[in-house]
Amino acid sequence: MNAAKSNTMKKVEEILRPGTLAEKQEQIDLFISGGHSMLYSGDVAWKMTLKKEDKVVKGDAPSLDEAFSQMRSVMAEILKHTSPDSPVALAVKEKP
Repeated sequence: MNAAKSNTMKKVEEILRPGTLAEKQEQIDLFISGGHSMLYSGDVAWKMTLKKEDKVVKGDAPSLDEAFSQMRSVMAEILKHTSPDSPVALAVKEKP
């Protein structure tokens, strides 16, 4: 595994750790704007869990990059009526 791939995977792992809406949104923004990419990762299913609100949002995407973009859009909508400090957990898995 090359160093760039390793660095990208570390960023992905960081994004997928539990945190707040604001933290996850910032991490995804930095991942995308930093030129990191998992574009060729294949089809994925993603899930966002907001424990305080007992809310789960799910989606499918053709790549991890697109999944992060979709999550970012959902977060932007949620932040219109939810505190940025709300805890959130993100998960992504390869589709069979």
